[in-house]
Amino acid sequence: MTMRILKLSRGYLNLKVFSYVLSFLSVLTLMFVSVTTHAEQIYLKVVGDSMEPKFNNGDIVVLDTSTYQGMPPSRGDTVGVLLQGQTLPMLKTVVAVGGDKVRIENKQLIVNSKRQPLRPASKGIDVIKMQIQQYDNRVPDNSIIVLGENQSTSYDSRQLGFISIEQLAGKVVRHKTVEPTQATTSSKNYRLHNGLGTNKFSHAD
Repeated sequence: MTMRILKLSRGYLNLKVFSYVLSFLSVLTLMFVSVTTHAEQIYLKVVGDSMEPKFNNGDIVVLDTSTYQGMPPSRGDTVGVLLQGQTLPMLKTVVAVGGDKVRIENKQLIVNSKRQPLRPASKGIDVIKMQIQQYDNRVPDNSIIVLGENQSTSYDSRQLGFISIEQLAGKVVRHKTVEPTQATTSSKNYRLHNGLGTNKFSHAD
């Protein structure tokens, strides 16, 4: 009887130790996930007025660089676009995605029968108009059309054409408005420490 109780006690002890080890490993896993998630988010400061009124000059946004890893962008997403040779992303709004039917008519971009006004742009809309015709009025797979909220100053798909999803630096997931009196306008090199030992810059022209 004594030996049996001793064996049961040892079994209970082993089970308890195993439970502690499992809990410890779970905590480690959660810590790893938390650190990884934080490492995939970049804090940026907006420069320019091409995304007004959604974002103002000097506002702070958080760009999640992992959002589009295995997941395509959606219409309405605010994204960071990296142009060739550039190290700073432009912030723009996705208005059409791969497979969408698009056409330009009466200074409007029509996406799946929904109309999106195209306001005057310094370089016109010749590029995107030509590409839409070239692809039979359909956005090619793995491509998107992006526009700035303030089209009068924005440089976007009207001049650049289709944007490849490989050019996306991430999705804006958080935003903090900064009062105009707090935003410095004398330089385009706004700096904000992202908490990971590096500094990141952004502009929204």
